[in-house]
Amino acid sequence: MKTKHYFHPFNLTLLAKLVLRTWFRCFFAAVCILFLLVMLAFLITGLLRSSVTPQEVCLNFLLEVPQYIGKIFPISSFMASLFCLNKLRNSNELTALFSLGMSRKKFVLILLHATCLVAAAQYIITAYGGPWIRSHRHLLIANADQKFSNLRSKGLLANTIGSGKIWYKTQDYFLSFASFDRWKNSLEKVELYYYDEHYHLTKKIAADHIQYQPNGHWFALDATVLEDLEQNSFPSLAKIAELPLPLAETPEDLIQIQSDITTLFPGALWNYIQNLNNTGINTSEYQVVFLEKISLAILCFLFALLSSTGIFYPNRRGSSFGRSVAFVFALTIIYWLAQSYLAKLGQANEIAPGLACFAIPGAIALYLIWYFHYHRQLR
Repeated sequence: MKTKHYFHPFNLTLLAKLVLRTWFRCFFAAVCILFLLVMLAFLITGLLRSSVTPQEVCLNFLLEVPQYIGKIFPISSFMASLFCLNKLRNSNELTALFSLGMSRKKFVLILLHATCLVAAAQYIITAYGGPWIRSHRHLLIANADQKFSNLRSKGLLANTIGSGKIWYKTQDYFLSFASFDRWKNSLEKVELYYYDEHYHLTKKIAADHIQYQPNGHWFALDATVLEDLEQNSFPSLAKIAELPLPLAETPEDLIQIQSDITTLFPGALWNYIQNLNNTGINTSEYQVVFLEKISLAILCFLFALLSSTGIFYPNRRGSSFGRSVAFVFALTIIYWLAQSYLAKLGQANEIAPGLACFAIPGAIALYLIWYFHYHRQLR
């Protein structure tokens, strides 16, 4: 009499542990290799500079680690799945797993559970760890912005620093100022340009100092007012010692305008983008920064699935470690170049920020849908 063999849940747990243990070993090995390569390239380039000390170069690298993690983890997930399958295939363990009752679908789900941890860790590091570390960069490196270009502030303030003033547009006027004192709630070196519905300049107000009052109004001290600028005659000029200004902005709005986006957590960064959108300022560069953190986490899942397609060929025939290494190297170079190029296009507003960040994940997702649908054994 034939005996039926049932696949016990406890055995499934043991087999899942075998796959996860192999996958995470390959993943940490890939992270270490890629991290060492990036670190050596960064440190060698930095140590060749004579204007900074070796200690500052090392600290600068530590500040940039979260950014590199976002590029390393997706490729490491790809390498982990690829080499995990290669190891299980070469030792005939992959065939044994399938013969014991583990389906291809369960195998893929095990890999997805592993990449959930990786993707979550990557998002926390890039979205929260990176901004927190960069907010303390001046405590680690004196004059960090002047010594290292990668540590300079980014945002509306950085984009206008060449003119010496920050420009801000509303529906009725342009506002420019040199600086905002958040402790005194005051603006320095202020100029207001009012325009009509035909965008003709009608009035200009200039003041060295304007102050925000507790009643919610702004007052300009020693203001110079030029009116009737849209007329063909000479404009009228007036000097006013204390002039109330109907500015719609609050001190909180101005703090957002001057924010360094590299130190903002996701919620604060999204509010920053929305505030700038409401004023008509182009926010493509900031949207790319926000969306890229999400797309890189999604790529951990997609790259892990992309290299797991070898489950449909569990035997050792046709498997080659050298070919796998060459494939990983080529994919890494292509991915980094393509991702950087698309990000630059998105920041320059030549393509939509969403397309710049999700073009590669979308293409990989479509390919995986087709591939797994073609191999219906995944059901």
